[in-house]
Amino acid sequence: MENVLLESLKAAVIGMGIVMLSLYFLSLILEVMRYIFYKPEGVQKKTIDESSLKSPLVLHEEEIKQEPKEDLEEIAAISAAIAAYLGKPIEAIKIGAIRRVYEKTPAWGIAARTNPKK
Repeated sequence: MENVLLESLKAAVIGMGIVMLSLYFLSLILEVMRYIFYKPEGVQKKTIDESSLKSPLVLHEEEIKQEPKEDLEEIAAISAAIAAYLGKPIEAIKIGAIRRVYEKTPAWGIAARTNPKK
């Protein structure tokens, strides 16, 4: 009985070793293929545009004129709500982007978020 257990343990260790070695060689082959088939794009010079130097957090006059008034009111309301929740002044928080969550969420996802289980 003891001999059978020892032989099966040896077979398991040898089998796992073979699998690990074959996975290692497979990863080496994939790494070599990445160097062979990957063609980096040409390096392009970046030109500095004057509009890119403007701070994204400061709305300039031309940007204010382009955006509808409702969007600005929504942004102001969301910013005020976040500042109140965090207990910080509005100047202390920086909001990078505001996007609607429900545009890409399926109906079952919206239902699960609005009606959680109790």
